[in-house]
Amino acid sequence: MEEKNKMQNKRNLIVNLFIVLIAGAMCLSAGISCCLTYGHGLGDIVYLFPLWGLSITYLLIMVFTRKHFFKSLIPPLIFGIVLSFFIYSLIFDRGPECPCYLF
Repeated sequence: MEEKNKMQNKRNLIVNLFIVLIAGAMCLSAGISCCLTYGHGLGDIVYLFPLWGLSITYLLIMVFTRKHFFKSLIPPLIFGIVLSFFIYSLIFDRGPECPCYLF
């Protein structure tokens, strides 16, 4: 039984790290290319500050409450849903200042 819990905790750790890496990549690579911004020019701050704040908060909660945090897949699921909003906005809901014609 204890081995099963360890495997679940490792799985949850991998899922959490994957989610954090995606959020970190979105936070750090925004603004490098026109296609990696939200297309609103200075209005990208409306997207970037909440993304930075949520990512840092999630990372701090993950680090400081790791005993209870990795026992469930609910926290990465919730953060993944919030992160999917930012990904959707980055891909489909682009502003007029910087259109991207990748698709």
